[in-house]
This record gives sequence, C-alpha cells and structure tokens, in this order.
Amino acid sequence: MQKLLMQFSIGQAIALIALFSIPGAQLQAQDSNELTSKQKSEIRKIAVIIDRAGKQYQAARYDDTVETVKEAEEKLFELLGEPTKELLAAVKPQYDRIAQAYKLLEENGQSPGQLKALPTIAMAEGELSFVNQIAPILLNNCGRCHVDRTSGGFGMANFEALVSGPGVAPERPEVSRIIEVIEDGEMPPNGEVSAEDLETLKTWIKAGAEFDGENEQANLRQLVDMNSPAEDELEISSATGNETVSFSLDIAPMFIDNCGGCHVEVQNNPRGGLNMTTFRQLLNGGDSGPIVTPGKGEESFLVQKLKGMGGGQRMPVNRPAFSDEQVEKVITWINEGARFDGRSPRLSITQVAALARAESMTHEELAADRLAGSERTWKLAMTDVESRQMESNSFLMMGTAKEDRLQEINDLAEEIVPEVNSFLKRANSEPIVKGRMTIFVFDKRYDYSEFGKMVESRDLPSHFVSHWGYDTINAYAAVLSNPRKAFDADSFRADFCQHIAAVAVRDLAVDVPKWFADGAGFVIAKKTYPRDESARQWTEKADAAVKNMNRPDDFVQDRMPEDQAALVSYLFVSSLMKDSGSFNKLLRLISEGATFDEGFNEVYGGSAAELINNFYGQNNRRGRR
Repeated sequence: MQKLLMQFSIGQAIALIALFSIPGAQLQAQDSNELTSKQKSEIRKIAVIIDRAGKQYQAARYDDTVETVKEAEEKLFELLGEPTKELLAAVKPQYDRIAQAYKLLEENGQSPGQLKALPTIAMAEGELSFVNQIAPILLNNCGRCHVDRTSGGFGMANFEALVSGPGVAPERPEVSRIIEVIEDGEMPPNGEVSAEDLETLKTWIKAGAEFDGENEQANLRQLVDMNSPAEDELEISSATGNETVSFSLDIAPMFIDNCGGCHVEVQNNPRGGLNMTTFRQLLNGGDSGPIVTPGKGEESFLVQKLKGMGGGQRMPVNRPAFSDEQVEKVITWINEGARFDGRSPRLSITQVAALARAESMTHEELAADRLAGSERTWKLAMTDVESRQMESNSFLMMGTAKEDRLQEINDLAEEIVPEVNSFLKRANSEPIVKGRMTIFVFDKRYDYSEFGKMVESRDLPSHFVSHWGYDTINAYAAVLSNPRKAFDADSFRADFCQHIAAVAVRDLAVDVPKWFADGAGFVIAKKTYPRDESARQWTEKADAAVKNMNRPDDFVQDRMPEDQAALVSYLFVSSLMKDSGSFNKLLRLISEGATFDEGFNEVYGGSAAELINNFYGQNNRRGRR
C-alpha cells in the first residue's frame, strides 16, 4: 500500500486512503439502534463492495473499478428509498467513500459520471432548525467572542465545536453550560439574550440539539450566509479602482466609530434588526429592508436616517450627528455603486478597515500606528505601571523587565528574523511583519497572568511562560522573564522562535488559520535550532498528544489544550512539507492574495479538513504517516 501511494499525487493518495478507511469489519461502532437488521446488513454489503473497488483500483483495473463504484452507489440509493435521519447518518461514511472514489477516478482520466446528492429530510412541523434559527441567535449574541475567537477557552466556530464540549448537552438544557451562563447573566457581557431566544435554545437542546445543515464543520457565519434567502440579498459589487470614495478606508471607519454597540460588533440583538458587523450584513439591511440603494445615494434609507429624514430618530442615536462632509462621502460611495474594496465581505468591517489601513501605510507609518495600539494594550493590562521600551527594525519591546533583559530578548528575536524570511522566500532584510511585531516582556507571573485576563479574556495555563497572538490589528508575543530565575537563552530560544515564526506565517493572509501558523512555526524553529533541548522533545510530545485525541480535528476545533493542539499541528504541517514544492506554492499563493482555503484546495486537491481527517483518521490514531 505504501509503495502504491508513492505513485500518486497527495490529492490522489488521500482519496485512495479513504477507500480503505472504513472496512466492513469496523462498521459496528457506526450502527444506530434506530436501524433495522436488514438496513445494517445492507450497509455492510455496500462497504464490502467499496472495499472491492479499492482493490481493483490498486490493481490498476480501472474499468472494473468504475463498474463496482457505480454498483455501490446504486445499492446505497436503493437503501435510501424512504430515508430517515438515522439512516442518512449511517450511510454517510460510505457515501463519502464513494465520493472520494469518484474523485480519484476522475483524476486518473476515468469518467464515472455524476454522483447523485444525498436526499434531505423535511423538518417536522414545529421542529427547530439549527441553521435558520439557532445559529443566528448564537451569532447575534456570542459571535464576536466565541465564533470569531475562542474567548475563555470556549469556541463555537461551527456546530461540531459547539456540541463537543460542555457548552451543549443534548436533551439536557439544565446542565448545558451555554444556558447556565445566559441565565446567570454572565453572558453576553455587554447585553442580554431575549427571553424568547433563550427559550428557543432550551427547546432545541431538549429536543436533542440536532443539526440540519450539510457540513457540521462549516463556520457559523458562512452557514448562515449560505442559507439566507438569496432573493433578499443585494448583489455585492467589487470596486473597480476608479472610485473616489473607498469603503475600507473612508466608510467603514465612520461606521465603526459611530455605530458600534448598536449595529457594529453587536453581541446581542441589533437595533432595528440592522447588523452592520460585516459588509454582507450591512447590505442585507434590517427590519425596514435594505438601507443602501446602489447608485441612489440621496434616496437610500441609510442617508435619510443620517440626515434625520427617514422617520423616527436621527442616526446615530445619542451620539453626535455625522458632519456634512461625512454624509457627502456616504452619498458619493453609494452613487458610485456602493462597491466593496476589502478582502472578504464576510470579514468584520473592523478587520476590513484595519487591513486596508495597514496596506495603505509604509512599514514606518504602520509601526507608529502599532506603537500607539501596543501602548493602549499595555495600559489595559498594566493600568498603573509604566513600560520600558526598545525598538528595532522588526520588533517593539515593551515590558517591566530591565533594559539589559529587553536587549537580550530583542537580540535573540532579531537573530531569528533571517531564518523565518528564508523559509518564507523573502529577503533577509525584510521586517518579520509589516509594521513590526510587539513583544511584551513581564518579570512577574502575576503581570503575565493579568495580560491574559485583561487583554485576551482568559486564564493563561500555569505552565505557560510565553505565547503569541494575532488579530489583524495586533501582532505580538508575550513573554515571562522572571529576574529571580536565570534566563537561559539556550533552553528558551526554540520556543521563542516558534512564536515569532507563527506570527509571521499568520500575517501572510487574513484567513491563515492558527493551527497552520503554529505548525509552520514549529517546523521553522526546529530547523533553526535542531539541537535545542526543547525542540528535541517536540515530536515525542506531539505523538503523545495525538494519542489523546478523540477526533481527527480536535486540534483545529479547540477541543484540546492550546499547547498540545499546536504540537499536533506540527506533525500535520510537517507531513505537508515533505512535498516542499507544493508547500512553497501554497505559501506563494496566499502571499499573492489567494485565500488560504483557495490556495490549499488548488495545491492539494482537497480541503484542509479532508486531509486532516485522513491523516489523523481512525487507522492513524496511534502513529504518524
């Protein structure tokens, strides 16, 4: 099998692995008590047929493989004559194997035809929809902290992450953490969930917390966007470059400064149903319908409300009115087509504005901007403590440590820069990130812990002595350097290098996931300091972390401790880098403007989720490929 895999591309290889990943003998764990004996028997027969197709493909009998795969498909859809949710769930693994076989055959020049889509189950009257009812409630109330981020160590980026931890206990709302914190008034911190929405959440959980979408790993924002009625949405027009007013640079900052709390970055139900957190949501409008009519600035409801002419209160409420100049900019933007010039209409407009501002600045201008931002961050964590500062080409050092300690850490950081740039195929003289990276240095654990609580809204694990963060606006590492203990650069440098390298990789594009940045950071650090004591232990620790995983994507979905998840990422990214040409192509694509998902699919012939599920699948739980 291993010899055969060497003959194919990575995309083909993972598809071939999938054909053998769920042999019939292992199906018992997937059986549902709701299935009949005949249904279970038919599913096993389908699995055996797919096993036979895999062996035929292995023997290069491609025509036979096509016929056998079609036979498996036919029997699967015969079984689904009257589908139920339980039956669909039981056949889904075999359907996925057939889909992988189709893909593998097509890549090899065969034409098996078009695979039929699985049927959907109509919801019973009164049954709640996760996609249409529950996900919007979660986004409106918890999106900024727990969908876009993992504040407090709790993330609900997708359905799978939501139900995998203590947040949701199916059929038991009384012990579901998400209900508990809402009823106690802990969450959301700056608002409250309406009684109606709370009851809807309880009812959904009590009924079993069912999912009615197609992909449990789909991000909640994308899930809601994809299932919003298309006829209610205005088409998004991309900027041509000839506009006189930019949404990202001119309009978004005005909305962020004047509409926050009511319509932008709103954590509970927005006023008038108008959520302007993303450009897509802004264009969708609110309870009164669309607020923007492209090409008709004066007639747009948004402009009328800004002028106090649209009925009700002038907007923004209880804040200074927009100046004539600001209103005129909004009118001009709409007259020019209300076009979007950001990276993605699904990003928050705060990120869109920050990215546009960063891209419009020189390194020196952005460094000055980030200095001001880092000083605000410092005041948030250390209200009454002045920081010592030191600046270099790539770094801003800020902390309570003495100047010689700051200099020591800065020198080590600058030593790492050429190694990271070499990995990313950049000139050694380039700064690690545009606008510099801030390194916060604390000489007391209490201060380091306060940084975690005040800046990141979480309790840092007691064994942490450093970590990194990135949120488009800020790029930083935080380091504990206790003066009462010897600062041994030889034992510290590999871990420190991993943090700096991870930030550099994360800075390549707005949607580079943390797991990828972490994994690449470890690879760079291992290459830079191969003899470092800490680096020599990474592989062994990563293997141990893999053995503790319950699902292949635990490290992606925040279902394991942060440091262990990073080590698991290290093994996966290392496997991707075995084909250095493909990996370098991925880095080049995302550096040139492709989204991470677009680049990954183009290079590896499948999504990151697909490769992860195969790499850390059931047959690979106790070892690495």
